[in-house]
Amino acid sequence: MKTKPNLNQKRHEVNIVSTSLFSIFFHKGTGPFSIHYRYPKNFPLVLFLVGRGSAIFVKTGCSPLPVRVHTNRSQLFFERGINPKLSFNGTEKWEFFEIRLSASLLGDLPVSLSPTWDLFMKNVTKRKPAILSTSNLYYRAALKDISYALLSEQFTEPSLQEKYFGLKIKEMLLYLVHELLSPAETKTRLYKKHNTLALKAKQILDKAKTSRAFTLQTLAESLGTNETTLKQAFKKTTGTTIYQYYLHKQMLAAKKLLNEGYPVTEVALKVGYSAIGHFSYQFKQQFGISPKNFRA
Repeated sequence: MKTKPNLNQKRHEVNIVSTSLFSIFFHKGTGPFSIHYRYPKNFPLVLFLVGRGSAIFVKTGCSPLPVRVHTNRSQLFFERGINPKLSFNGTEKWEFFEIRLSASLLGDLPVSLSPTWDLFMKNVTKRKPAILSTSNLYYRAALKDISYALLSEQFTEPSLQEKYFGLKIKEMLLYLVHELLSPAETKTRLYKKHNTLALKAKQILDKAKTSRAFTLQTLAESLGTNETTLKQAFKKTTGTTIYQYYLHKQMLAAKKLLNEGYPVTEVALKVGYSAIGHFSYQFKQQFGISPKNFRA
């Protein structure tokens, strides 16, 4: 793998592999960025898989406005001589895969499948700009496993490397097709399941007196699920992580106790902190004032 140097030290690009049919790049960094460069003409397709970051903006001729590809979502574009402008406006960490493809890789996939896919393939045949879906497609755990595994794969034999990565790319495309075929009721059912799971977790967190009363593993086990599913369901339903939610709950409880006149040391112990310095730091992060000054 070769890392492409960049003047912006907060961003780097890894060229995982390049062949006559495809190129796979991995981008990661922190804070805002803007990328714009020309693609080879033999790569009229580009697949973006966003694993982290609020939303990566992709501007092509497919849409008059930049398309937002949100975190844990993916998108496939087709455009002859595609030269997308990529940008990110947030301040947090981000990472995404950019896979440039030859149109011939769609040859083994069905031509007629669903209205969304049919329209996309029709435009590809007519060489018209196209976007696979007007809404982002999910970048599910199974698809993430395939894409992130590519970062560690290395081959000394070029022909073997090309065949291996070619198969992985077709597997990714099949996952996108599967996503399009997932019936709406299945997605609704999944949403309700995640919503129920998150609300049950929230009830347990609200009753917990200190963070020592649970761990993420015991919380997941008590709800009959795994840690990854629980974290994803909680974030999707509440808009925050389990850690951030419980931390805010702790600090609200601490604020109430300080208002009632309890000493800072006692308040820290009551909400589960043995280190006063750590408690004071977290309190100030939440409310912009130290517990000592707040109490005064």
